[in-house]
Amino acid sequence: MLKTIEAIKKQFDALAAKVDPDSAEMLGDKDYAAQLGDCVAKTYIMLNNGMCEELTMCKTCAQQRDYLRDVMEMFEEVGRTGEVSETVRSEYRRFIDQLAQIRTNIEHVLAEIRRNG
Repeated sequence: MLKTIEAIKKQFDALAAKVDPDSAEMLGDKDYAAQLGDCVAKTYIMLNNGMCEELTMCKTCAQQRDYLRDVMEMFEEVGRTGEVSETVRSEYRRFIDQLAQIRTNIEHVLAEIRRNG
């Protein structure tokens, strides 16, 4: 289980490295938005497969997985259209906050596993 969670953490870290926490301007670049959507998709798949592999899916993890699916769809749409509305900007800011929270939660879980492991 530790290796699965560590792999998921690395993917979330890679996703966090792709975002600009100060601005949604990069979303105006269709290629960037598409790449961000792809990275979210990869993270979504790893999280979903990891939960299935470990056979434990808490409500929080399931909600985070579903949230990632919704954000992935938004980024893919921006990648197709190039439209960055105020709603998209707002969701992007929310995504950055959510991403930080998810990463913190993963760190807590890893610390607990290592402490009890």
